[in-house]
Parts: sequence; structure tokens; C-alpha cells
Amino acid sequence: MAAIAAAAAFLVSAAWFRIRLRRLRRDLQVRESELVALSGRLQKQADHLRRVIDTVPAYIYAKDDSGHFILANRLFARVFGVEPEQVEGKTNEDYGATPKETARFMEEDREILRTGKPLFVPEERAPRPDGSPGWFQTTKIPYRLPDRDAPAVLGVSIDITERHEQAETLRRMAQHDVLTGLPNRALFSELLGKALAVTRREKKKLALLYIDL
Repeated sequence: MAAIAAAAAFLVSAAWFRIRLRRLRRDLQVRESELVALSGRLQKQADHLRRVIDTVPAYIYAKDDSGHFILANRLFARVFGVEPEQVEGKTNEDYGATPKETARFMEEDREILRTGKPLFVPEERAPRPDGSPGWFQTTKIPYRLPDRDAPAVLGVSIDITERHEQAETLRRMAQHDVLTGLPNRALFSELLGKALAVTRREKKKLALLYIDL
């Protein structure tokens, strides 16, 4: 009887183990399906965000704390004639920036990461997507990479070339004669004021030659 009881107990345990194993397999299949679905949703969100930043008419990029690009939208990558993913891992110097320019960018980025405050640049020269020189308004903000919890800098540069050229045209019209193109009294007064300020500050002399035509 003892042997029969032991055998029965073993069979019951084996049956319970098989039932438990089937439940675990079913749970794992459910979890696997959930993970696959979650991965699909995350990929859709990533694809959507990629389409968004590639549609925005501005340069969008991000760099880590060592100055390497970790993100670039299509418009920014077009300046260098490459695809966005090819920009990742590169630096400004890899794309033609001088050592002095690269050092300035690094100094700006370090200051942003150190203070945690955004940097706003009203105007700066930069190439446009077609390679022509342009004027851009740039904002850089600090943020942390979600996958590595590492500091990074996100930059957005808007092309303001047309606005800059219009402002320059208006400024020139205000300071030059329309018919002759020569400097007018307004520009003369401005330059004279600056020259007088320099002479007072540096205790120098100023000579003014006036010719009546």
C-alpha cells in the first residue's frame, strides 16, 4: 500500500507539474505577444517622431557631452550630403568646421550642460541645404538621453536668411541716399557718434574733414 500511495503521489505531482508547466508556457506566450505588441507600438511612435522632425523646416540635431552627433533630421543631414543616420557619431569638425569653431561649439554646449539653461543665438552664419550661405536663429537646450541617462544638447536652427536680408535692405535704405547710394546724414551721425565715444574712452584726438560739393 505504501508503494501504491507513493506512486500515486508521484503521479499527482507529475500531473500538477505538467499543468503548471502548461500555464507557464501560456503565460510566457501571452507575455511574448504583449512584448511584441509593445515593441511594435514603440516602433510606430519612433517612426512617427522621425517623420515629424524630418518634416519640420528647420535644422534639428542633438549632440552628446563629447560633441558627437546622436540625432539629425533630414534637412540638417542634407547640408552635408548624407542621410540622417550617417551623421550619428560624427562631430562638427568631421563636416568641415575649423578647430576654432569646434572649440566654440563645445564651449557653448558645456555651458548649457553645466548651467542647465537654454542658449539662444539670434543670428549666426551657416550653410543652407543647397550649400549657399545663410543666416540662422538657433536655440539649444539641455536634455538627458532616456536610454543611457546621459547629458546631451538638443539644437534647433531656423533659416532667417530672407528676414535678415530684408532688415539689411531697410537699414541700408535708412542710411544711404536713394538716388546716389552714398551715405546720408543719418549714417554720418551714427559713425561720428561712435568715433567720438572712442576718442572719449581712449582719450584720443579726432579729425573731421568737411568738403562742400
